[in-house]
Amino acid sequence: MVYCAAPSQTQHPTWSSRHSWFVHQSVIDIQLQLKPLKLPFWVQELEFIQFLELLQPWFQINTIYTHYFAVMQHSRKALNEVEQFCTQHHITLTQLPHNGLLPNQSAPLPPGQPAPNWLEHFKNHLKQPLFNPNLNLIQTPHLPAPLTQQLHQYTPAKNWGKPDKTFKPDLPFLQPGATHAQHLLHTFLQHRASGYKKNQTSAHLSQTSGSRLSAHLTFGNISLKQIWQQIRLQNTPKALQPALTAFKSNLLRRAYALQLFEMHPQLEYQNFNYAVNGIRLKWNQDVFDTLLAAQTGFPLIDAAMRCLIQTGFINHRLRTLVMAFITNHLWLDWRKATPVLAQLMTDFEPALFFWHTQTAANCTGLEPIFLPDPAAEAKLTDKTGIFIKQWLPVFAHTPGGLCGNPALMSALEQQLYHLEIGKHYPKPMVNLTTTTQYALANLQRIYQKNLAKKETARLASVLPLPAF
Repeated sequence: MVYCAAPSQTQHPTWSSRHSWFVHQSVIDIQLQLKPLKLPFWVQELEFIQFLELLQPWFQINTIYTHYFAVMQHSRKALNEVEQFCTQHHITLTQLPHNGLLPNQSAPLPPGQPAPNWLEHFKNHLKQPLFNPNLNLIQTPHLPAPLTQQLHQYTPAKNWGKPDKTFKPDLPFLQPGATHAQHLLHTFLQHRASGYKKNQTSAHLSQTSGSRLSAHLTFGNISLKQIWQQIRLQNTPKALQPALTAFKSNLLRRAYALQLFEMHPQLEYQNFNYAVNGIRLKWNQDVFDTLLAAQTGFPLIDAAMRCLIQTGFINHRLRTLVMAFITNHLWLDWRKATPVLAQLMTDFEPALFFWHTQTAANCTGLEPIFLPDPAAEAKLTDKTGIFIKQWLPVFAHTPGGLCGNPALMSALEQQLYHLEIGKHYPKPMVNLTTTTQYALANLQRIYQKNLAKKETARLASVLPLPAF
């Protein structure tokens, strides 16, 4: 068995050493499972097409089985090269859609034939039996010595799989490997789900009451079908039913984003709604660096950035808040911000990431204009200030209700709580009232145009949002 750490992936602007770390540790987990069976597992730093070219002179390859993913442009290019290789060498390429993905139809359907129903297809996929291979039946071919020598040339460097020094994952919730994915699912269904519905928007409590399976889903340690069927088989107490219903709804949202990305791969680099193409044309690196340094002057934003930089994870609501702040209040282009944020997120899943990014940036037209106030969000998601205090120790003596909005403190209170704005903590980098008015005026002006209304209506009809 071989894992190809493709340079086209590991050198992509959205990839970072924390992704390599998660993959490396997941591979080690597989190796431990295979060890009793004495099955070798190689890790090679080469493209899959290169691996096939190395094998071709030594083995007759009849069929290649692959999963069909909703992937980014560079991965689509790599897949196209494999398809061409298979055609050239008369190899059957069988692609199995992953997580109920319905392959995009490039050719028009015959007259009278209805378009495939994605939601029906996805639900049918979840009902299909799981494939549990018997590893004892696997037979590995003997590799000729010259081929082994060639493969050794592609052995990854010793530091491959080692994360950057700033990365300190919150173990055990971000422990890689299929074994740990199953453990997380088990503990979630047994007891952690009890707080899921109530705490999924909480900046602090969502860290433990969420499923925390996102990275495992991204890197294939577990599938939506496995999770869905485990929920169905679970003898769940009635008290947990509402929480699991909310959880399944979010799994469906994930599947929807994957399908949408398959149908609209340009989400990676183009505005979903072309009506907004003329805005946010300038980039200010100094402004963006202030955000990365967690010095915006908005405590919930800064705490979220520190948490993300250190642990590689923040909940969906905080991600949405950060991206909405970048694009609407700082008025920066999401396309230049996304590679950096993607590198920080250990669970970076392109389909979800770009769809949620464009929704937060108000680039779809399918949702009401969203311009969140960080102070108001802090009041909703961090009422006691525990999350802000955890990541911004300067707020240690500040009452919880004031942590999210220090502007409410008088000069006397600032002295009393050892938190003088402009001295111990930066002043807000922008005037939120001004930025909100500016963004709202520009977005309303665009979406009120007939052209934008027509395009929005067209987009809404392509893949209607299911009833979550």
